[in-house]
Amino acid sequence: MAEFFAGKRVFISGATGFLGKAVVEKLLRSAPDIDKIFVLIRPKKDVSVDDRLEKEILNSSVFERLYMERGPECLQFLQSKLHAVAGDVTLPMLGLNIQDLSLLQDGIDITIHSAATVQFNDPLNFAVKMNCVGAMNMLEFAKSCKRLLCHLHVSTAYVGTGFREMYVPEELAPLDFDPEQAINAALEASGNQLDQLQDTLMGNYVNTYVLTKSMAEHMIVKIAGDDLPYAIYRPTIIGSAWKEPVPGWIDQIAGAGALILASGTGIVTIMNGNEENITDVIPVDIAVNNLLMAIAAVVSRVQTPRPFIVHCGSSDPRQSPVQWQEINPVVVDYFQKHPSTKSPFPSKFKMIRSKTLFKMQWFFKYKVPSALYSGFAKTIPNQKHKSQAVKLKKINRRAKALLKAFEPFGKNQWVFLTDSMDILGRVVESTKASDTWTIETGLIDWKSYTESFCFGLKKYMLHEDVNKEDLLNATQEESQYTSKCATFSVQKNPLTVAA
Repeated sequence: MAEFFAGKRVFISGATGFLGKAVVEKLLRSAPDIDKIFVLIRPKKDVSVDDRLEKEILNSSVFERLYMERGPECLQFLQSKLHAVAGDVTLPMLGLNIQDLSLLQDGIDITIHSAATVQFNDPLNFAVKMNCVGAMNMLEFAKSCKRLLCHLHVSTAYVGTGFREMYVPEELAPLDFDPEQAINAALEASGNQLDQLQDTLMGNYVNTYVLTKSMAEHMIVKIAGDDLPYAIYRPTIIGSAWKEPVPGWIDQIAGAGALILASGTGIVTIMNGNEENITDVIPVDIAVNNLLMAIAAVVSRVQTPRPFIVHCGSSDPRQSPVQWQEINPVVVDYFQKHPSTKSPFPSKFKMIRSKTLFKMQWFFKYKVPSALYSGFAKTIPNQKHKSQAVKLKKINRRAKALLKAFEPFGKNQWVFLTDSMDILGRVVESTKASDTWTIETGLIDWKSYTESFCFGLKKYMLHEDVNKEDLLNATQEESQYTSKCATFSVQKNPLTVAA
């Protein structure tokens, strides 16, 4: 794989996001002879794209291993390979200036579209603009690149909820409407009209994120036609790193990480769902390996279906399915043994199958205590009690919002079939990829991985000092880098260390 990417130029949107950063890091560490990686970054008020590149990517903890391995010359290496390009996926031709557009159109080999809004329940018009229009603009740009070898679009496996079946194939999910007309309508609608349109379109889709991702896939297939080399990549819920760049590495509190952290810190103690259901979490390093293998499959002209849709998950029986009841106790046990200094309450968590019983427990565990304490705080002229009452209300709102977002995933289960694994396996063989390019989940010990996930959330998201007792939860594979990273503090500025 290092030889495959040697000399190539890659253009990626969404490089400041969790998956995007991991892709960039993997390429620079495992394929160091890659020519250039151009990252599309949206300028912010009073913040240049170069400043964002330094702050959000170069200074990211994702590079802590690379800084350790390369030492003082690492910064120079990164700066020679990474280039920020100002643009916006919601604009035609990504809003690129003439010079950048010409440079990229003449020189890019591979485009990766990872930018998206990942909030589950954004308003339909905003989700359409980011997830549909952004994907279409990126594809049009890719089509204009003169030496394009592959365009990869990052979607989500949960577009498969549109199939209304438990087993989800690597095929386009059905839509009961014309996606192009729906996109135009969503961009023009507002107020009640927008709400009505959203209700009409949702169907069996669990949220606007999944709906608009499905719409985007249909538009990509339509726009790409028969000639453009492309792949649609569908990861499930992406979790912290299994092994690379370091075990437990994570860069965002979202998805599985949000629920683990909320239950670990006592914010969420109950959830409506079936603990015997399969949940589908994929470590970010395996997600990255599958993504890059999918690109190699397209470029190498391995026989692939069209459209070439690739699932990346653990729920297929050929992978390593895991149930909620295998994950939840590990999280509670970890945080009870290693409580966060930021925990408002002790860690405890259980799933309740009955919706009625869940509502009753929510009422008595959350609503009643909050209401009673608020009433008490109003009668006592004490600012501390008033502040605590406000804090308790905020915690309840956060818990309620999180549980609403995750309810479909707790009550239902889907098995995302990974037939494309045979194709990716042939790529692994043809490129003689090493063990560091693992694409399957069969070797994962889910208990150990979950402990590492919790460890990573404490270290990278809560920025709490890790200690020897925490490190004992690491597996032998983890200890190689985790122990070193405990001394190479990610809270230091890597640029300063490297200098």
